[in-house]
Amino acid sequence: MSYSVLLERRAMRATPIGQSISQNDMHPDLKPFQKKIVEWACNGGRNAVWADTGLGKTWMQVEWCRLVTTGRALIVAPLAVCDQTIREAAKHLGVTIK
Repeated sequence: MSYSVLLERRAMRATPIGQSISQNDMHPDLKPFQKKIVEWACNGGRNAVWADTGLGKTWMQVEWCRLVTTGRALIVAPLAVCDQTIREAAKHLGVTIK
C-alpha cells in the first residue's frame, strides 16, 4: 500500500448536518464571497467562519442565524463588539438583535 492510499483511508470526513440553503435566499447586500461562506456554513451545520478583519464576519453570522434558526439564536461576542453587531444587523440586514 502506498503512503497516499494510507492517508486517504485515514482521512476524517465530516458528514454535513446543516440545512440546504441557496445563495438566492440570502440578503442581496452580501458580497459573493460572503454568500459562498454563509452557504457553506449553513450546509455544513457545524462550521466555524475564521474570516480576517474587515471581511464582514458580523454580516455573515447574522445572515447565518437568520437562515438556519427559528427566530432565536445566541451570538457570543466580546462586549465591545455587541453594540456593533446590533447596529450592523439592523442597518444593513434589517434584522433586530437584542
